[in-house]
Amino acid sequence: MTAKNYACANTTAYTFYGYWCFYFVPVLFAAREHLRIVRQYQ
Repeated sequence: MTAKNYACANTTAYTFYGYWCFYFVPVLFAAREHLRIVRQYQ
């Protein structure tokens, strides 16, 4: 766990930062991993 992950975990999902940490960041990482895997198989 990085400091950023701890900061995200310590905020609630109802705050502005909590929204970005819990919804936007995971989607961003998932999309990046998906693109990496897709490129690997092309």
